[in-house]
Amino acid sequence: MEDWNVELYHRFEKERLQHSVDLVNRIEGDAVKKIIDIGCGSGMSTRPLQNRFPTAAITGADYSLAMLKQAQETLPDVTWFQRDCSRGRREALRSK
Repeated sequence: MEDWNVELYHRFEKERLQHSVDLVNRIEGDAVKKIIDIGCGSGMSTRPLQNRFPTAAITGADYSLAMLKQAQETLPDVTWFQRDCSRGRREALRSK
């Protein structure tokens, strides 16, 4: 499978982001300590989680290395893993 095109993905950022914002706004309480964003893509869906829960330890997982590299550049405080969630394998994305 070819990797995702990050630039093309972000052309519709507003439309993609709104779903994440809506879901995060429905989470009750503030005592969230750990979050995993499965299928995090470029981190677009992770940013609202980080904004809402700034003290939580956040991990993002995605199959696309190109998307994860963008996510790591955008949100360096998050732990990112390349993972095929359908197969149970994971590879830690190395810091620069």
